[in-house]
Amino acid sequence: MSKAQVAIGIHGAMGRMGLRLIALAAEDPALRLAAAIDRAGHPRMGGDAGLAAGLAAAGVPVTASVPAGTTLDAMIDFSSPEASVAIAGWCREHSVPLVVGTTGLEPASRAEIEACSARIPVLISPNMSRAVNLLMKLVGEAARVLGSAADVEIIERHHRTKKDAPSGTA
Repeated sequence: MSKAQVAIGIHGAMGRMGLRLIALAAEDPALRLAAAIDRAGHPRMGGDAGLAAGLAAAGVPVTASVPAGTTLDAMIDFSSPEASVAIAGWCREHSVPLVVGTTGLEPASRAEIEACSARIPVLISPNMSRAVNLLMKLVGEAARVLGSAADVEIIERHHRTKKDAPSGTA
């Protein structure tokens, strides 16, 4: 007996991470891309999400909102801070768990997204890398042990098209 596929929506689908997630979902038989959402007016609006990611057609058009009647098991968001807040509200209203990888969230926006966790599961992480998350934990421990005696400088490097430098990771 085969397991049911997990139906995912990708919000920010035409960005670097969104396109990568579309490609990874296509490789995983446990996942099914059910929605590919990006900003209204995006040049690839209406086109096939699989083709946009350089793959075979996925049969999922790029849309500005979740198409009516679409059932999702989870939404993955790599969009912009404002768009993350909007999709969090949609997920809350439709009881869809939310993963937010969008960086640059202001405290008020983050709080608004976190408030959705009263109704749905919400995971917010400025970086999804296991190594970076381990490093954040180790840095927290170092800060606790060293206290104000340490003089810390954070230096980060990214590709030249990085939209939120300095990033949420830093």
